[in-house]
Amino acid sequence: MGFAAVKSWVLNTLTVLVSILVTFAIAEALLRTLYPKYEYAADARFQADSLRITTRPPNARRTVHHPDTRAPHLVIYNNHGMRQHRDFGLHDLKDATNVGFFGDSYMENMGLPAPYSFTEPLDYLLNRSGRDFNVLNFGQSGYGTDQSFLAYKHADLSATLDQVFYVFCINDIRNIYENDLFYLNQSGELQRNPALATPWWIKLISRLHLTYLLQDGYNRVRPRKNDWEGLDARILQEKHADKRVRKRMRSDRAKSVGSSIREGTDNPDVTRSLAVFQALLEKWQTLAAANGARFYVVLLPTGNGSLVKEFIPDNIPVIDLYARFAATTPDYDYKDWHFENDRHWAEAANRLAAGTLYRDIAAQAELDALPASRVDQLLYTYYSAFDLGWMPAAQAEPVNRNDGELKRIADRYAELDAAPAPVD
Repeated sequence: MGFAAVKSWVLNTLTVLVSILVTFAIAEALLRTLYPKYEYAADARFQADSLRITTRPPNARRTVHHPDTRAPHLVIYNNHGMRQHRDFGLHDLKDATNVGFFGDSYMENMGLPAPYSFTEPLDYLLNRSGRDFNVLNFGQSGYGTDQSFLAYKHADLSATLDQVFYVFCINDIRNIYENDLFYLNQSGELQRNPALATPWWIKLISRLHLTYLLQDGYNRVRPRKNDWEGLDARILQEKHADKRVRKRMRSDRAKSVGSSIREGTDNPDVTRSLAVFQALLEKWQTLAAANGARFYVVLLPTGNGSLVKEFIPDNIPVIDLYARFAATTPDYDYKDWHFENDRHWAEAANRLAAGTLYRDIAAQAELDALPASRVDQLLYTYYSAFDLGWMPAAQAEPVNRNDGELKRIADRYAELDAAPAPVD
C-alpha cells in the first residue's frame, strides 16, 4: 500500500471516528436537554476512599433538578461531606442529644431541596422540646449495609451520637454481594476485604446519559424475571472497581440476588449475603453500644423491607415505616408517595417520616411527645420558612407564622445555601 493510500485510509478513519464522536456528543446533549431522566444516575460525584470504596467530598456544591418539576436546587456537602446544608463541629454536638441516620440514596435525597429531607423537619420537631438536638444525615447514594457500616465506623462524629438509625433498602443485600467488602470465615467471623479503585473508563462512561438510556432500553426488552427495577440496577457506578467486582455486578447471579429475595427461592449468594448482613448489624450494634448509643434499623415505606425483616437479629429494634404509614394513612400505597419520574420518596413522604420517627426518638430521649395536631402545626410552620415550591396541606387550625421564627428556621436549615461556593 502506497503512502497516498495509507494517508487516505488514515483520513477516512479519522473522519469516521470524528463523525461518530460528534454524533454521540449531539445525542448526549439532546438527551440531557430534552429527556433528563438519567441525571441522577449519570451525575453522581464521589471521591475514592480506601475504606468505603467511595465517599462524598466535603465543602462541595452543585445544582440538581427536581425529578418531576425540573426546578433547580442546590446540593451541598458540608464540612464532613454530608448532604446537609449546615456544618457541624464538636462544639455544636457536645451538650446536645445527637441522632445519626445512615443509608443510601433514600437518605441522601438528592432529588429534594435539603430542608425537605426528613432529617431536617425531624430536627426541628425535636428542638421544640426545649432541649438541644442535632439530627445528622450520613446517607450516601449507592451505599449498602457494608459501606453504611463503614461510614459509621470511621466517621469523626460517630462517638457523639446518642441514637443511630440505619435506613435499610432491599438492594442493600445485593450491594453486599457486589461490593464483596466483607465475608465470613470458617468460624463465622466477619472479615474485611480491601476497597478497590475505580478505573478511569468506568468514571467516564458512568457520566453519560446515553449509557443509562441503553441500559434502560435493555431492561425493558429482556424478561422481567431477572430485572432489578430498571435504573436501580445501574451497571456503571463509580463505586465498582476491578474486573472481578464488575463481573460480579453485571452477572445474572447479582441480578438474581434481588429476584430470589422477592420470590423466596433458594440462592447460595443470597444466603451468604444475608449472613454478612446479619453480622454487620450485630457488629454495628456493638460499636454503637460502645459509643453509648442505641442502634435501630428502619425499613422504608416501600413494603420490600419486610422481605428480610425475619433476618434482622431479634435484639435489634426495627422501625417498619411501611407498617406505620399503612396504619395511619388510609389506602396507603407507596406509588402515591414517590416522585412520578423516580422511585425515591417525595416531599410528602419525607414529611410523614419526620412526624413518625419523631415519636420514636422522643420516647427514647424521654421527652413528652407532642400530640399529633401540634406536630402538624409545627411542621406547617417549618415548611412555611422555605419558598421552594412545595407546602403540605393547610392545617385545620390557623398557624401563627412569626417572621422572626421563620427566619430562624431558614437560617438553621439552609445555613450554607447563601454562602459563596468554595474555590476548587
